[in-house]
Amino acid sequence: MIPTQCHSCLSEQEIPDHYLHERVKCPACGRYFEALSPEETRMRLAGEADLRLQRETIAHRAFLLNEIAGRNSDGYLSLPADLRSHLEAEHDRLASLPPENWTKDELRLFRAISAIPERQQWIDLSFKKELRETLADLATGIHQLQLDMDIVVPRTGFNGAWASPRDRDES
Repeated sequence: MIPTQCHSCLSEQEIPDHYLHERVKCPACGRYFEALSPEETRMRLAGEADLRLQRETIAHRAFLLNEIAGRNSDGYLSLPADLRSHLEAEHDRLASLPPENWTKDELRLFRAISAIPERQQWIDLSFKKELRETLADLATGIHQLQLDMDIVVPRTGFNGAWASPRDRDES
């Protein structure tokens, strides 16, 4: 008996040796599949998953291109936020790869995203907002650090400043 796995429901069963590489019916789901060894089943399922992922990626890029073509004149800010995030993620992914490795669809998508009106202004505004938030977080951190330092070393210098070691030696 050889262990095998249904390609549809992934249930495992054992079959007689002479059924290897033959079409058999799954007792769990009733579908027919080719009985393969466990290693061959893993390789086939991985290949099918890769192919499915490639098809989904191509369909997603086509969807993005259609959305851009349908709304390009309205500008970047008219696009829904989730679509903008998908576009930026795809743009960043492509920008991280050498252009000679891009497919024709990827090149068309990169050019289409880059050509959207108001996109650069939106990126600049987003960057400024992110920078302001980071600076506010840093200011909060500095203030907390000052409070923590007051607990450890009280301010004893001029106008409530921390006294330097030299100032403490002189007193």
